[in-house]
Amino acid sequence: MFGKVSYSFTCALLLLFAVLAAAQPAQRDMEKEQRIWQQLQAIAPDAVETFKAATQALDQNNFAEAVRLYEIVYKKAPNFDVVMRRLGGSLVLSGRKTEGLVLLEAAVRKKESPENFFTVAQYLALPSDGSEPQREDLERALPYVRHAVDLNQTDDPRYLILWAMIAVKSGRLEYVRQATARLSETHPDIMETHYFAAWVGVEDKDRRKVEAELDRAQALGLSVTAAEEVRNAAGLGARPTVWRYVQYALYAIGACLVGLELLVVFRRASSKRAKRQLETSEPEAVAGQ
Repeated sequence: MFGKVSYSFTCALLLLFAVLAAAQPAQRDMEKEQRIWQQLQAIAPDAVETFKAATQALDQNNFAEAVRLYEIVYKKAPNFDVVMRRLGGSLVLSGRKTEGLVLLEAAVRKKESPENFFTVAQYLALPSDGSEPQREDLERALPYVRHAVDLNQTDDPRYLILWAMIAVKSGRLEYVRQATARLSETHPDIMETHYFAAWVGVEDKDRRKVEAELDRAQALGLSVTAAEEVRNAAGLGARPTVWRYVQYALYAIGACLVGLELLVVFRRASSKRAKRQLETSEPEAVAGQ
């Protein structure tokens, strides 16, 4: 089922996980950045300010400028994995995918950090031009993202989200289940958790679960496009809406029948009470009514 997911699903995922496709988070962890500056200071002191300027260009989506500046730093610190990673990502985002991926994979070989593994998987699975990822790229991305998840010691949900996304698209149900289970434990209240739980429901042919999880996901911000793609994959289409109307109609009919029954009971009770009053009342009181 997962392996037959359509191109529109990929587009929905690209919209859904735009934060993953971005070069870096809008708000950087400045404590982490300062540690990176200190490491670079020990390697190439005169490259620190250029590195900062390159990172600013990257965060502003000025990828060509980021590449230019990171290349200056890379020449002075060719073995610093952070520079390799950011230059590689900037190259990919500027349209030089092959060069960028070579450098990203070299960064992983230099240092097996969760950030390095994650970045390779990210750019393999989420092409920067918005195109559908190639099957071979997804297969390459899968072990990278698994290593990233295993090494990650933070509560950042993007690691599990990317793992689940790649697993869905590559048809690896066992990984979708694992990633979704972990998301449910660590981030039960985010939209992506319920979105992927709905995909598990698709494979299990559990329509109630699909609808329930999509309802939760949409309440948390899932787009209609992404939700309908899951429903279509489950073979639901527009039928859940029709079924809901049927349910509402049945509830309404049931309520009417209950109401009518209560009315009949009430009238019978009222009639009996009135009869008892007539039988037990004093004649003068009845005559005076």
